[in-house]
Amino acid sequence: MITKNRIKELEELFWTETSEPWTQDWREELTDEEDALIYEWDEQVSRGFRNLCTEILRLQKIREENAE
Repeated sequence: MITKNRIKELEELFWTETSEPWTQDWREELTDEEDALIYEWDEQVSRGFRNLCTEILRLQKIREENAE
């Protein structure tokens, strides 16, 4: 069971990651349960970006159609 304090710590580490490798080192020390949780967070972020990009493309298409 992951404690509330550990989840809070993981959230802080997760949201302060950058493309710099040293900001991702914490992922190497996760338990299996923590790794599964972080995987789900990664998937949620990916889905969010995909949905955002899809919406941008949809709105761009509408703008282009209305400009014709």
